[in-house]
Amino acid sequence: MDDHVTEHLSALLDGELPELERARVEDHLKSCAACSAEREALSAAVQSLASVAPVEPSPALRRAVLAAVDAEPEGLLARLRSLLSWRLLVPAAAATAAGAALFVAAARPPEGGLAEDLAVAERLELLQDYDVVALALPADVAASDLDVVAHLDKLGD
Repeated sequence: MDDHVTEHLSALLDGELPELERARVEDHLKSCAACSAEREALSAAVQSLASVAPVEPSPALRRAVLAAVDAEPEGLLARLRSLLSWRLLVPAAAATAAGAALFVAAARPPEGGLAEDLAVAERLELLQDYDVVALALPADVAASDLDVVAHLDKLGD
């Protein structure tokens, strides 16, 4: 493991290290000549930069920089953002909702109708056997209903 603390020197000079980490780095600097020399060089660079007077860019330079930025091709992130704009998302969401509603409506069998007819057809042999059906019916079934069951064999006629 590398015992040097060079990756922490900038944060140390900026006063950004937590107390325990700062103490560990400072202890290391007391015994490591290479890291101490690195800190001194970094400290000298920071002091020289602090003494440089700020430069105010000219309006022409500002325009040139902005024109160069505008001339750069659009990045992937910007293209994705434009695709995900509300102008495209709202119609896409509406189309998805409409498609989902149509799918649900088409998948739902009609009340009674074909689904009920298919259920009867699947059990036609059972329904033709009146005795079996009569035993399966609850005791409170009306006699007229039993009469209908008795004549189920004539449904196909």
